Amino acid sequence: MKKLLGSVIVATMALSMLTGTALAGSVNVAVEKTAVVFTDAQPFVDANSRTLVPLRAIGEAMDVTVAWNEETKTATFTSFYPEAEELLSEDKTSYLGKVTVDFVVGSETAKVTYTYFKVGTPSDGEAVQAVEDEITMDTAAVVKDGRTYAPVKYLAEAFGYTVTWDAETSTVAISAEAVEETATEEAKPEETATEVAKPAYENGPENVTGFEVKDFVDKL
Repeated sequence: MKKLLGSVIVATMALSMLTGTALAGSVNVAVEKTAVVFTDAQPFVDANSRTLVPLRAIGEAMDVTVAWNEETKTATFTSFYPEAEELLSEDKTSYLGKVTVDFVVGSETAKVTYTYFKVGTPSDGEAVQAVEDEITMDTAAVVKDGRTYAPVKYLAEAFGYTVTWDAETSTVAISAEAVEETATEEAKPEETATEVAKPAYENGPENVTGFEVKDFVDKL
C-alpha cells in the first residue's frame, strides 16, 4: 500500500512539473496592449526561434481579412485603407488603398502587394497600380495538427507594426507606435537586440512610412 501510494505521489509530482513546464513555455501575443485570445490552436515558437500563430485569431486581432487557398497552400492577409493625404502616391494622383500579404506553406519567402487606386475612387474599385515586394524570412508558414500557422513578426511588420519580445511575460507585443531602442526584438526570444528591427521588406512605397496603421487597422 505504501509502495502504491509512493508511486501515485511521484506520478502526481511529475505531472505537476510537466504542466508547469508547459505553462512556462507558453507564448502570449498582444496587439496594441490587448491580449489576443487563442481558443483551440495556440501560438508556438518553432525550431528557428520564431513565434508562429494560427491564422484566424491573429487576423481578427489585427482586423485584417484572411483567405486560405487549399490548392496552392497559401494564406492571404488583406487590409483596406481609406484615402488619406499621407497615403498618396508620389505624383498625388493615387493612394494606397490595399495591402496584401501572402504566405505559402513551407516557403521562406512571403509576398507583399501594395495596391493603389485613383484619388476620389473607392479602394474596392479598379486599381491603377500594384507594387509587389518580397519578404525574405528565416522560417516559414506551416500546417500543424490540421491548422495553418504564420510567422507573426513578418506578418505584423508587413502591415507597418513594430514587433517586440517581452521575455518576462513571454509576450510578443505588436504595436503601431515606435518603441524605445532598448526594446528587444520579437525575432528570437532567446536573444536581445540593441535596436528595433526594421521591416523585412525594403522596396515598399516611401510615402507609406509615416502613416499610423492603428488608425486603419485594428487584427486571427
